[in-house]
Amino acid sequence: MKQDLKYFVSYPHKTEKLVVDFMDKFCDHAGMSKQYQFTKWKDSYIIVGEGWHDQIQAAMAACDFGLLLLSPAYFNRQYIKEHELPHFVKGGDILKPIVPVGLQSFDLSGDLLGLEQTQIYRYQKSPGEQHKFYSELQEQHRHKFIQDLLHKIHIKFKSTKAIAP
Repeated sequence: MKQDLKYFVSYPHKTEKLVVDFMDKFCDHAGMSKQYQFTKWKDSYIIVGEGWHDQIQAAMAACDFGLLLLSPAYFNRQYIKEHELPHFVKGGDILKPIVPVGLQSFDLSGDLLGLEQTQIYRYQKSPGEQHKFYSELQEQHRHKFIQDLLHKIHIKFKSTKAIAP
């Protein structure tokens, strides 16, 4: 029986097209997991007329980890800086498990809002090659990006007590 693994998708709407491409592939590959039933939550699930801030806060509280889809816009979005990221990271301390993903190229030496000491996932085709952000890859390598990322997520949750066996 698969274990449920709930994740909250944190991203700026400015990168919506790239996020949709990433999430389509991520969900397809995650659905093949033998160990986990991945259940996502993103703000497009908020019902019209509902209090969006409260729903976002409840979803973050209920998730097992935050899937942070990082881009230059991510680090400049006020709501993310004030309400989402502090739920997961504060002063460099990880408060709840996160999977930070390099969605779009940004300056890794810039102000990363507490993620400076965190390993940010980027894809490396082979040892010695430069790590690439998702947006820098062609279609066939985007699938490999996702496969490798999911492999690392499986390792992360297999070796952590954040998710009960």
